[in-house]
Amino acid sequence: MPPIRSPKRRRGPKAKPICERNLTQQELKPIQYPERTYSQSQKLRVLVFLEHHQIPLQRPGEYRRPIQQEASDTYQVPQRTISDWTRKNDKIEQIGKDSPVKKAAALGYSRQVLWQELEDQLYNDFLESLRCITKKAQKVLEDYRILVVNWLRFNRRNSQPAAGSFWDVAIDHPVGRYDLSNICNFDETPIPFEYLQGKKYNTVGARTVWAKESRSGWDKWQATLVLCIFADGIPQILPMIIFHGTGQRVESEKLQYHAGVIVEFNPTAYMNDGLFERYITNYLIPVLGGGPTLFALDLMGSHKTPTVLDILRKNNITPSLIPGGCTSLVQPLDVSVNKPFKDLIRDLTDERIFELESTEEFERWTVRDRCIMTTHCVGDAFYKFHSEKASIICTSFRKVGLSLPVDGSLDGELDIKGFTGLEIGNWRQDLGSVDDSADVRSEEDHEVEFVSGFE
Repeated sequence: MPPIRSPKRRRGPKAKPICERNLTQQELKPIQYPERTYSQSQKLRVLVFLEHHQIPLQRPGEYRRPIQQEASDTYQVPQRTISDWTRKNDKIEQIGKDSPVKKAAALGYSRQVLWQELEDQLYNDFLESLRCITKKAQKVLEDYRILVVNWLRFNRRNSQPAAGSFWDVAIDHPVGRYDLSNICNFDETPIPFEYLQGKKYNTVGARTVWAKESRSGWDKWQATLVLCIFADGIPQILPMIIFHGTGQRVESEKLQYHAGVIVEFNPTAYMNDGLFERYITNYLIPVLGGGPTLFALDLMGSHKTPTVLDILRKNNITPSLIPGGCTSLVQPLDVSVNKPFKDLIRDLTDERIFELESTEEFERWTVRDRCIMTTHCVGDAFYKFHSEKASIICTSFRKVGLSLPVDGSLDGELDIKGFTGLEIGNWRQDLGSVDDSADVRSEEDHEVEFVSGFE
C-alpha cells in the first residue's frame, strides 16, 4: 500500500516589516489590561508607534520620533520591556533570519502523514481516555458516600444540646450547642511567589498561554497559607504564611510585613506538630471564649497527635476529622473559599508586580522582596474577601451541613458535589452509623478515623 501523503499547506501572507505598516488612530490608545505576557500584535503596535509616530517640536513643521519612555506612557508597558522588544525587532516582525517562519522554511519542515488510519485511531483513543477519567471519578464519588454520611452524622450527634436545655437551644441556637462563631474550619494550602498559566493540552483551536517566570521555581510551591474561617463569616484569626527558612530575618524586613498576617518560618515551609500546637494555643483558643467548639479539619498527621487531641479536649473543642479523600467534598475552604480567595491573591500579586516593575528604581526581584509582597497580597485579599464575600463563607458551612439546624428541617440545603438525596436526620432519633464497609482504595483513605464525642 503506497503511503498517503497529505496535501502541502499553502504559505500564509508574507509578514510586513515595521517600516511598511500603518499606524491607525485606534492604535494610539493605551493597552487596557496590564499584562506581563504580550501578544505579537501588541508588541507590533508599540514598535510601529516608535517607528511612525511624530511628536511636534516647538518650531512649526518640525517633528521627532517618540522615545521608549513615551511609548511606555502611551501603552502602559514597562520601558525595560519595550527596550527588549526593540532589540528583538526582526524576530517579532517574523521577517528576519531568526524568525520562526524563516527557520521553519530553512529546515524544510513539512510533516507527511504515512499512516492516516492509525493516526485517526490514536486521536480517537486519546479523546476516549479523557472520557474514561471522568467516568472513573464519578464512580469514586459514590464509593465515598458512606464516609460522608458517617461524618455528617458525627457532626449532628455532637451538635445536640445538653439534656434539659433543648428549648433554650432550639430558640437561641437553632444549629445546636455550638454558636456560629464557634464552628470553624482549618486548612493549609500551598502558594507560589508568582502565578503563571504554563502549558496545557487541548484540541486544535484552543488558546494556550505562555508566560516567563521571573526566577526558576517561583511559580511552584514557595510557602504555605494557613486559614481558619468561621460559620458566621466574621474573621477572628489572622491568616498565617509559612515560608522556607529558619526565621533569622533582620528586623527591618519584619517591619515591612503586612500587619494583618502571621509570618512563620521553618525548613519545610509546612505545618509541623510543634507549629500546629502553638497555632491552637496562641491563636485559636483565645478567640473561642471557652464555649463548645466544632473544629473541622483534615487528617494531616500533625492534626491528630495525642498532644493536640489532649489540648482540644481540655478546651471543649470537638475535632471533626474529615475522612481521607473527602476534603474536596465537605471541607468549606476547599468547597467554596480557596479557589476565589487564591484568585484574588493572584490578581493582587499581578498588580503589585506590574506596579513595582514599572518604576525606574526597580532592578530585580529577591526572595526578601517576594516574601514581603506575598504578605501584603495575602493580607489585603483576606480582608477584602471577608468584607465583600462573607456570604460565600456562611453558605459553604451550610452546604456541607456544619451549620444546619439540628432537627434536620433544612437538610434539603445539603449540596455536596456528586451526591443527591443525602439526609443527616434528626439528632433526637437513632443515628446509628450506616454499613461501615466502603469500596475505597487504601491509597486514597489516609487512616480514616472519627474522634468520639467528649464527655
